[in-house]
Amino acid sequence: MYSIEASMRMGCAGPKAFKNVDPFLELIVEEFEELWKGVPCIDVSIQEGEIGRVFNLKAMPISITANLPGQGKTSQYKVSGYGACFNYCGPEMQGKHSKIMKKITYLEHRRVLDKTDPRRTDTKHWGSREKRGPPQPLTQTEWKIRAKKVEEGKMNGVEAGIHGWSIMNRLPYWEV
Repeated sequence: MYSIEASMRMGCAGPKAFKNVDPFLELIVEEFEELWKGVPCIDVSIQEGEIGRVFNLKAMPISITANLPGQGKTSQYKVSGYGACFNYCGPEMQGKHSKIMKKITYLEHRRVLDKTDPRRTDTKHWGSREKRGPPQPLTQTEWKIRAKKVEEGKMNGVEAGIHGWSIMNRLPYWEV
């Protein structure tokens, strides 16, 4: 099986890294599709004198990557910069540059706190009360529309929160 981490160790990480890993993922996506449909297997845990039972084994990956940069490469979602919070928090979570900390911050995370949490009403540290509910993440269909707009040049990657439509989205279980 092909390892993305192995290709990263071969000098493909950093500013000179390739932008699209889809050609490298093509073979593994084909294997994932085959495992989703099922492959015939023989049950070898049988009693003496019995013949192994043939069954259809189906499988799917639980996790593709464990690190955020790797997830960004395979999914083509933004994982750094102003739009890094899009795929978890939705499009209304905008990053803002903090001059004091010299980094991009995401200040609207009080929205995910429980309605009774005292930090939602803390005006001393935040300047205002948080009255909105938690953000709604985008659906797969909405992500597909955003990716198409990026490819057509109607929306940039920061606004969309996505660079393009990954080959991994071809897998049937990502729709769910």
